[in-house]
Amino acid sequence: MRRKRNRNGVVIAALLSAISVLFSAGARADAPPPTRYPAPERIVVMSDILGEFGLFVQLLREASLVDEDANWIGGEAHLVILGNVVGWGQGVLPTFELIRRLESQAFRDGGRVHMLLGYGELQLLHRDIAVVDKRNYQHLATDDSDEKIEVFTERGVQEIIERMPESKYPERLRNEYERMMTFEMNPGGVEFLELFAPGSDLGNWLRSRNVIIRIGDLIYSHGGLSPKYADIPLEEINAETHAELEVDSLLLQKDIDIAHPAWWRELATKTEIEMQRVVEEVLKEHHARAMVVGVNQPRLSTRDGLGGRAFYVDSGMRSHQMGHPEKRLSALEIEGETYTLIWDDSRLTAATPPPPPAD
Repeated sequence: MRRKRNRNGVVIAALLSAISVLFSAGARADAPPPTRYPAPERIVVMSDILGEFGLFVQLLREASLVDEDANWIGGEAHLVILGNVVGWGQGVLPTFELIRRLESQAFRDGGRVHMLLGYGELQLLHRDIAVVDKRNYQHLATDDSDEKIEVFTERGVQEIIERMPESKYPERLRNEYERMMTFEMNPGGVEFLELFAPGSDLGNWLRSRNVIIRIGDLIYSHGGLSPKYADIPLEEINAETHAELEVDSLLLQKDIDIAHPAWWRELATKTEIEMQRVVEEVLKEHHARAMVVGVNQPRLSTRDGLGGRAFYVDSGMRSHQMGHPEKRLSALEIEGETYTLIWDDSRLTAATPPPPPAD
């Protein structure tokens, strides 16, 4: 049973100071990887792993990227993960650790693993515990967990009040936030978030990942490059996102920008008729052939669209979580000019992107 919030101001203030040290201590985030890469002979693209460690390993094996011990055997291939590794599966931490290990092993062999940030990772790095299932952190709970939750909640309340100084109802803001945290946060949750705090090993690594990259003539991100960002260099998009993530706050520093490459959903949800001209104009701006984006649509699998101008990657984890194990695990494979949809042990030839749109 969770203890009632301690209303002793001195105690809360002292604990707030202590937990602020936990969440801000340490060095700056790791140096980010490059944004642009020449096209290798082979690329495999996955998305929306959602904490499903076992299914992720199974798909890596189907793509001949890892052996039975989940060690890299992909040689000089590139693996692109389009974000949303976090989710409702209970293997978020081992999945991140595997990705980090594969990064090192692939680089050693001349390959690459590109772990891009989706909106799930952005939420997690701003301490939104709602993006992960409690089974990921219950084992981290200690005798101090309830008290840490109280302190964490109080810090969030203070940030909200500071953001809204004109509010006439600070107590109402407090009550609403406390009610939300009571619903979302369970013992072990603060300890889990501490693993991703600024200055932590895992937190530094994840904060330094890019949200968008270019490999050869293709642009990769979780949501796609929207018209709002079409004339912004990809390096600048990554730099601005990294700067946002360096701010030590429990809240997003600004309202969610649904046109941001980690959040934009129109490419995956609107009709091809609606998106054809939009995508052509964006690709023309960057002299690129296609966009590769992640989707989380249980009824659909990885597929091509817009005559090869877009590729939608859904690795199928959500369907398994929803009780549909018959849904195939899937990925996109690119070898030269051959584009292949991997569906479990089946292969289906996809469209080949045309040249970049003419100016």
